[in-house]
Parts: sequence; structure tokens; C-alpha cells
Amino acid sequence: MHKPSRLRRCTALAAAFMLTLTTMAGAAGPDAVESGGLTAVQESSVAAKDYREVREKYAAAGYAAAEETLEVSPADFQIAGEPAAVETGIGGSEREAFVWKSGDSAVSFVIDVPADALYQVEVDYYMLDGFSSVAQRRLLIDGALPCSECNELSFTRWWKDASEPPVNNLGDQVRPSQEEIRAWRTVRLADNLGMEEQPLLFYLTAGRHTVTMEYILQDMAVGAIRFVPPETYLTYAEYAENNRQAGYTA
Repeated sequence: MHKPSRLRRCTALAAAFMLTLTTMAGAAGPDAVESGGLTAVQESSVAAKDYREVREKYAAAGYAAAEETLEVSPADFQIAGEPAAVETGIGGSEREAFVWKSGDSAVSFVIDVPADALYQVEVDYYMLDGFSSVAQRRLLIDGALPCSECNELSFTRWWKDASEPPVNNLGDQVRPSQEEIRAWRTVRLADNLGMEEQPLLFYLTAGRHTVTMEYILQDMAVGAIRFVPPETYLTYAEYAENNRQAGYTA
């Protein structure tokens, strides 16, 4: 098998880059402010650093973790400066929810941060009928992407086998068809590519901030959004020491 030539690889990368810009332009909408041929969203995407760089900057600065949760309900969401429509009964739940369809390109809300701190972002969501792909949204804080990974944040669907594995005419078991698990989910925003083991961190200074989420792909219902203290995990050395003190042996 012949390896692809350098020219073919470069052409493919260029095509992928142009497709990304085209998608971003469509998501930004016709009213996006243009500057130098790029929309404001595109300029933010180009300027945004990879999360690894952002995380390392946070660690070097020694930023403190948040100690309290800041919760925003769907009743606080705004679309083009007007309150978003709130519903109940989605997925059999009485919780308040905003049914976010493609006609609503962006949702914004304001949070008041009590002190400079690191947060993670937690979202309650419910995938709507009619499609099988994930939903995607873009996250901006005060009009800018916190990191490049926030350009495409995924909200996955959950599946299960619809039956026991059927047997084909050769006597082999084959994969059964899949059916979606219909339920509300709560996730912390994370790197789409799985390059980061932990959910994304966001550093917020004390004061008022405007958070905007933009529609990219697939309809879904959104419940509460929370800025929460980061999850903490033991190092292996700490884990091993805990086991030793508990009297566990190999």
C-alpha cells in the first residue's frame, strides 16, 4: 500500500481547515461583526490557546480552587437580550429546561463570582428525539474562548443493546441493534478528543461575567448550568498510602 504523498496530506489539511472556518462562519450567523475578513468568533478561535498551555499557566500562577457552586437556572438564560422560553416535563422530569433548537444560535447568562478562583462547568442536558449524533456547543466567557477546546464541546448520547446478541446463519453471535437510553445527564465540560484526563478548568476573577453558549450541532434540552469547585483526585502515592494505613496488603 502506498503512503499518501506530502502534497496529498497538505491538501487534506488545508481542506479540513477551510471546512472548519466555513462551519464557524455559519454558526456565527449573518450578523457577526467582521474584521479583516474574519468574524469575531473566528478571531477568538485563532487567538485561543490550547488547553494544555492554559492549564500549565494556571498551575504556574498557583490559582486557588473555588469553594462554592454558582448555579444558573434556565430562567436566567437570555437569547438576543430576551428571556429564553422555559419548559417542564422534558424526559418526564419537572425540572425547568430550555429546549435548545437550531433556530436559537446563542444563549447567554450572567454570573457573579465572589472571588478569583478556578471552576469546572457542569451542565444538565437531555438529548431530543430524531437524530443519533452528539450535540455540540461553543463556550465563550466575556466574548472570548477560554481555550481552543471550548470551540466544540460535545454532549453525547447513551446507548444499550436492544436485545441479546442474535446468531447468524454461520452460528456466530453478531452485534445487536442499539437503542438510546433516554435520560437526563449531568456532565462536566471536557476535551472532545480525550487528551485531558480531567474536566476543563476555568479561571474567573471576582465580579460579573457574561457566559455565552453557541449552537453548533443537534437539538437538546438544557437544565441548570453550574460553575463548581474542581474535582480532586488522589495521586497514586496518596492512594497507596491510604491503603497501607487501612491495613490492606497485596
